[in-house]
Amino acid sequence: MEDKLMKGLGFGEIDSSELQIRGGASSPLWQKIIDKVRNMIDFIGDYIPKLLQGFRDGFEAKPLIK
Repeated sequence: MEDKLMKGLGFGEIDSSELQIRGGASSPLWQKIIDKVRNMIDFIGDYIPKLLQGFRDGFEAKPLIK
């Protein structure tokens, strides 16, 4: 059933060399995008705990109204 659907739509399997030629997941552009996303996730992972700790320290240190 799936084979008929794939052939009817004009899709076909490709091997890894064709995937590289056509700009698959191993292309330099995808690697740059993956690196940027990884850097953003690392930044957020490092920044959020420090931000929350700063809020805790700021609000617990002294009362706002005397």
